[in-house]
Amino acid sequence: MNATLFFAVAGGGAFGSILRYARLLFVTKNSDIPSYFATLFVNITGSFAAGCIVALVSSTMSFPEPVRVFIMVGLLGSLTTFSTFSLDSYILFKRQDFAILAIYIGVSVIVSICFFALGFWVLKIGE
Repeated sequence: MNATLFFAVAGGGAFGSILRYARLLFVTKNSDIPSYFATLFVNITGSFAAGCIVALVSSTMSFPEPVRVFIMVGLLGSLTTFSTFSLDSYILFKRQDFAILAIYIGVSVIVSICFFALGFWVLKIGE
């Protein structure tokens, strides 16, 4: 285990969480846009940023591992976990593993929503 990488993830995660919360406050206080549209925007832009970072890292540009985990795992991971989902999906697409890709997307979305509902239902107290 590398303490530097853990601190890089923690720092990026803190910054990403602050950005996510600031976005929520900005949208809810300054517009009539529903918060889920703001989340959708963050997920889309976070996925775009993750794609850009992966392209840069896989090209001739080289980033130290602490910088990569600060941005990809910490910052983008806390800003939007959808960026990681998009990366995993893209890797499966590039491998042309379309059956696994379809299963991964379907299970990720549908089962995650079902388990959210299950968790909500299980812990819903007094109603």
